[in-house]
Amino acid sequence: MTKRTKVLILTAALLSGVVAAAQLEDTEARALAVLKESTDYLSKVKSFRLDAELGFDVVQADGQTIEFGATRKITIRRPDHTYVEGRRRDGQSSRFYFDGQVVTLSHPDQNAFASAKIPGTLDKMLDYLIDEVGVPMPLADLFYSDVYAVLSEHIEASVYVGISNLGGVRCHHLAFRHPEADWQIWIEDGERPLPRRLVITYKTYEGTPQFRARLFDWDLAPDVPDSLFSFKPSPGAQQVPFVARTKPETERR
Repeated sequence: MTKRTKVLILTAALLSGVVAAAQLEDTEARALAVLKESTDYLSKVKSFRLDAELGFDVVQADGQTIEFGATRKITIRRPDHTYVEGRRRDGQSSRFYFDGQVVTLSHPDQNAFASAKIPGTLDKMLDYLIDEVGVPMPLADLFYSDVYAVLSEHIEASVYVGISNLGGVRCHHLAFRHPEADWQIWIEDGERPLPRRLVITYKTYEGTPQFRARLFDWDLAPDVPDSLFSFKPSPGAQQVPFVARTKPETERR
């Protein structure tokens, strides 16, 4: 190999490294830009309704990973109202209410409910349930007043993966790294940049379990009465306290 050939090879290697670094910087910037566009759009929507199909892994004592799941029908009216209908795959149902004053989690199958006075915004109520009670709410980040600030906090790396087709919807596929979890999000391309799918991988838990959510049937102008957000106990319903607990399973924030 001649000296000239060696120089050419070294120059090509250096240039390829520069190009790769530039491409990485470009894909990181694009991922954050798409995320920012989507979250800004979602933060400005004052009222919306959507359906969610959830799957979450639970690692057993012997190391085997088993998927469980649920569905959610979610209604949000910013800044301080929400109602959620939930149903697990085993058929058990739940209801979640917040009217700006009182938050209630109801289990109709057991005719039991827990309530707490949390006057204020959705942000305040979600912080209480997640940080103080330990209620698993991995989708909650999408419902804060500043969605981008919550999602982008502690991001270590960002990747714009490319365009994907989810159920006939053209989406941007983004991937992010966080100290405790890697997460991916698919955002609808076009005038309604709504989240369509979310996958979270919990790196610090044994077996690296995942949480998965498909988000669909978005309605950005639902007609909902005030009564939807207020809980009225059925006859004989038993009130139980919210109990702080740990969050070992992956259906969490």
